[in-house]
Amino acid sequence: MRHLLLSAFLLMSFISFGQIYTPVKWTFDLKPSGNGEYLFTAKAKIDQGWWVYSQHLESEDGPIATTLSFDDSPAFKLLGKNKESDNVHKIHDKVFDMNVSKFQDYFTIEQKIKVVDASKPVSGSLNFMTCNDERCLPPTDVDFSLKVTGGSTGDASPKAANDAKSLTSVDKKPASEDLEKKKLTDQPSTSSSNTSPPSSGFATVAVTNSVPANSPGILAPVKWTFRSEK
Repeated sequence: MRHLLLSAFLLMSFISFGQIYTPVKWTFDLKPSGNGEYLFTAKAKIDQGWWVYSQHLESEDGPIATTLSFDDSPAFKLLGKNKESDNVHKIHDKVFDMNVSKFQDYFTIEQKIKVVDASKPVSGSLNFMTCNDERCLPPTDVDFSLKVTGGSTGDASPKAANDAKSLTSVDKKPASEDLEKKKLTDQPSTSSSNTSPPSSGFATVAVTNSVPANSPGILAPVKWTFRSEK
């Protein structure tokens, strides 16, 4: 009897709609959560007055339950069971004469995934049926294929040790900088011994950078001269 009612609903839908009507629109997302794990999300935006049925119905003698399926691929594996959004309505459906769980306005399914090969997509399909108070639309398949981007993938070990090594090398001052400071520190003592004026007249001593001009990374844009007058 319930199958006949469902068939009648679907027939009315074909007669009532001369063109394709889509009161439910699905979007799919894949976000990294660390250690090669990702959170897959399928979200339905449902038009006012329509609803989508849960994956978990008490009987098959009624509306078509939503089914989320992933392709059989060695590139990823599912972690645990998926989770539906908490806006579910559990009511007794008079048309099918059974208790049903359905969603209005929106419906979200989340599934944790372990990615083994990031070069391969996470793909699959979703089957659902939507109804309102007057009619039901035929069950619809929606395919998805998501590329893995961002975050860590596979079973690669953390790179904390390499990161610490790189930070140490950045904080360490270059040897050329220490060499330049040493030369600038030692320079005044040399110049002071050469700037002692004679008994008459004056002496001018030019102090130039003793570092070769072709030394990499060292510039000498300022040149000082000292003069002592009697």
